[in-house]
Amino acid sequence: MSNPALVLNCNNIMAWPVIRLLGKNNIPVDAIFGNRKTKANYYDILKNSKYIRNALLFDENKYEENLINLLIEYGQQCKLKPVLFLASDSVLIPPHLGNTSIATPFYDEQLKQLCEDIYKKLNLVGYANIEIKLDPRDNEYKIIEITTNRCNRQFAVTTLNGLNLPNQLYRFELNLSPQKVNYNFSWNFWMSEANEIRRIKGLKQNKLKEIFLLARRILKTGIFEIFDLRILSHLWH
Repeated sequence: MSNPALVLNCNNIMAWPVIRLLGKNNIPVDAIFGNRKTKANYYDILKNSKYIRNALLFDENKYEENLINLLIEYGQQCKLKPVLFLASDSVLIPPHLGNTSIATPFYDEQLKQLCEDIYKKLNLVGYANIEIKLDPRDNEYKIIEITTNRCNRQFAVTTLNGLNLPNQLYRFELNLSPQKVNYNFSWNFWMSEANEIRRIKGLKQNKLKEIFLLARRILKTGIFEIFDLRILSHLWH
């Protein structure tokens, strides 16, 4: 298996220290997603870094069509080979259980091997994401979420391995109104708590109703449940 890809989202404030580190040190990066206008400093650090390899750079506000085409092309390239991501630094505290929407390289060999085993056992290829965090309550790694392969449709229904794509992208892919996209996106597919909260904060009306529906979905689906790795131990024995 080839080395895991490293993808960064310049738009997330929690990624900035990592972006600065990666941009100035010998840590290769495969792709960069960000807004040049609002995060120019960090965008330029990565863009001008001699360590960046095969970087996909875009300004999401200005070049929306190019962004969509780049993402689709990148998805095609990774469609038939495993691409491993960690949604955040597994031992980074704080935040110890939150979604930071960044991907960092593997530095723990056992954790890397575990992810590769899960990929093989579940027969995952292309864009499949295994989100693992260190639970400070018992100092054990926990699987937060496994997002299975959706190929190109992931650009319409989910996030790109932890990277939060603009709402316009969903509308472009599905050719739906924003209201219809929000309904389909949250009701039919697994969502992270961060994306649900962002979606609710962006609504201009019926906020109380939406919050009530979100609470009901949490209770019904258990999407916030964190489960122990040992629950999946039968997969690799």
